[in-house]
Amino acid sequence: MKFNTDKNKKFIKTIYWMILVGVGGFYLFNYFISVDPVLEGRNIFYFTAAIIIFSAFWYLRARYFEYDSNGEVFIFINKGVLLTDFVNYREQKAEFPKAKLYNYKIKDYLIYRALYIYVRSKDDTIKRISFDITFISPKRVDLLKQSLNKVLKQNRNVA
Repeated sequence: MKFNTDKNKKFIKTIYWMILVGVGGFYLFNYFISVDPVLEGRNIFYFTAAIIIFSAFWYLRARYFEYDSNGEVFIFINKGVLLTDFVNYREQKAEFPKAKLYNYKIKDYLIYRALYIYVRSKDDTIKRISFDITFISPKRVDLLKQSLNKVLKQNRNVA
């Protein structure tokens, strides 16, 4: 099975730029056009802080995910969505044989979802690799679980 979050990539970029343009337009209107500013003093500070925190969170959480289980190897890829056309500094890639999969967990936190993959290494230690799967649809998450469970079942039958 193979899938990625290409459709969400465009949506994430659009939302991020809409937020930046909307906030910029609001500040221009508030200070240069409006006779009676909507936000003043402390309120403008709180509004600005909230927008900066939300934008930073969106930037950090907005990640592209790709999964490929065709063949004898798993391939998991996480990339940043914003600015990756220019600088690809947030790429995380894991490629390993299916026989080395030890376990996995999918954790749903309040505002994001994470996939933890446990892989058996050469010296029989277990290594944990985490991926952000926030923007994967619930249907795709179920398919991912089915695929991983199938491989885990095969690994346990062989062992």
